[in-house]
Amino acid sequence: ETTTSINDFCADKSLKPDLIKLDVEGAEVRILPSISDSILKNITLYLEFHVPQIKNDFGEDPLELLDFLFKKFRSIEFNRNHWGDFKGVPTGKWEKLPQKEIEDVIVQILNGESKPRGFGLILSNR
Repeated sequence: ETTTSINDFCADKSLKPDLIKLDVEGAEVRILPSISDSILKNITLYLEFHVPQIKNDFGEDPLELLDFLFKKFRSIEFNRNHWGDFKGVPTGKWEKLPQKEIEDVIVQILNGESKPRGFGLILSNR
C-alpha cells in the first residue's frame, strides 16, 4: 500500500490548492499538522472532525487538534449537525463560535453526553 502526503502530491503536480475536503475518520489528527504552511496560507478546508476516532483510534487528544486549528486558521465555522448539506436538507447551521464552545462540545462527546459524535468545520485562511 502506497500513500502520498498532500505536500508531496502538490509539489509533484505543481499544485497550489485553494480548497480541500478532508473526511478521514480521525486521521485528520495526523494529516493536518503535516500540511505545510505554504499550502495552508491561502486555503479553505472543509473538515469532518471525528472526536472518538481521534481519541480511540489514533490515541490523540481532540482538544489539542482543535487548539492547533485555531492557531493555524484565521476563520473557523462550526456545524454540529452538518450532514444534510451533502445528503439532503441541512439540519444544522454554520456559525463562528469561540474555541471554548467547540471544546465544550468535544468534552460532551468524549463523555458520551452528546450525539452525533463529530461535527463539521470550515477552516479558512483566505
